[in-house]
Amino acid sequence: MSQENVEIVRRSFGAYERGDIPGLLVSSARTSSPARPRPSLMRAPTKDTQGVLKAIADYTQPFDEFVMTAEEFTDAGGKVLVRVHQQAVGAESGVPVEADVWFVYTVSGGAITRLDMFSGEPEALEAAGLSE
Repeated sequence: MSQENVEIVRRSFGAYERGDIPGLLVSSARTSSPARPRPSLMRAPTKDTQGVLKAIADYTQPFDEFVMTAEEFTDAGGKVLVRVHQQAVGAESGVPVEADVWFVYTVSGGAITRLDMFSGEPEALEAAGLSE
């Protein structure tokens, strides 16, 4: 089942990279569990597709030329850890920015039910249940 979860996340991320928003939304569940406080960049459990779209817009709005590329997918049972490389240009400053971030997807019943984003790998590994 966990390799199936990786494929669900891979398809969802691929849809995002292609700009296929309907394809992205197909993988997202319509309900979610409540967010738990974590040292993350963003928690994006949502109750509907509008919430998913708003989370994406809020995250990318301060940038121009925003590109997010999934670099590595790691199976973590009911969770999938994804190392993501981001490149963008500050919308107001014009300053180029580049960073790796980590996404922890929770997958249940064949759909993504939660997304936590982390700026640090140790926190992401812990959230995915992969820390030593």
